[in-house]
Amino acid sequence: MSHLDALRAIVAHASDLNPFTREVDSDLDAEAGMDGHLARLLQSARDLDREATHHRQHIEEVSMPAHTLAASVVDTDGNVTIHAPTGSAWTQEELRSLIGGGCIEVVAIPGDGTWCAICDEDGLEKGLEHNRPASWDARQRLVGTVAFLTYDALGFE
Repeated sequence: MSHLDALRAIVAHASDLNPFTREVDSDLDAEAGMDGHLARLLQSARDLDREATHHRQHIEEVSMPAHTLAASVVDTDGNVTIHAPTGSAWTQEELRSLIGGGCIEVVAIPGDGTWCAICDEDGLEKGLEHNRPASWDARQRLVGTVAFLTYDALGFE
């Protein structure tokens, strides 16, 4: 089987898959000879499959909190914890502690305007790790620990 034939087989196989999952037939590895460009293409397909699976699991597992003041906190490994303020409203110190300290940046979440995220405004300068799960939910690149909550919970109207 030529490399071009193997590539065509991959494309044909990928077009039959669900958009959230991309499976790569391991038998194709042996048939293709696994050299150069084709090996990198197959590895990229595997990476996409792994990332899509992770995001799908994250979306299925994480739901926004039911308590109106609660916050979903997502760390860079995708671990999610739910927090509520100690009193009847969030304090600046409590919000900072959710994201590990620093200056609070409020990030708008596309949608109905109900939800926002907070993160460390100086996270890029501090070299904080890219938070892929939170970035996926926020539909934009975020770094460090991120908290999702409503604008109402922040006291915005």
